[in-house]
Amino acid sequence: MLQRAIYVSDAVGSAGQSILSIAQILGASDINNRRDELRGLLIFHRGQFLQLVEGRRADLDRLFTRLRADPRHENIRMLIDETVMGEPVGAHPMAPVRVAGKVEAMIGDRPLDRLSLPQVEALFTTAAETLDLAA
Repeated sequence: MLQRAIYVSDAVGSAGQSILSIAQILGASDINNRRDELRGLLIFHRGQFLQLVEGRRADLDRLFTRLRADPRHENIRMLIDETVMGEPVGAHPMAPVRVAGKVEAMIGDRPLDRLSLPQVEALFTTAAETLDLAA
């Protein structure tokens, strides 16, 4: 059974502040997520990460063990942890979401942790459509 987790966390230091740091995060995520058969989307905005990840329960649990030990972020807050009831988000191990256009308009000037759950779900649906991540 496929599970979906969405969390928000606060960046530490220079994490997410440059193209290089984002590329390093995405590179490691791509390798680990391919190995663990996870897929997802990552948004970085104003010092916060918002990530949607889908996969098997055991694989998600291992991922969150790694994330809690990752010094690049802190204060992980789980927003959603549920069984996927519809189509999965896509087939990409970890796709970056650019905060521009529709995505930027949906976020507005709010921190990512100030979005409601319906807003977060709509944000990831829009991001997946924008990126054309159909499985």
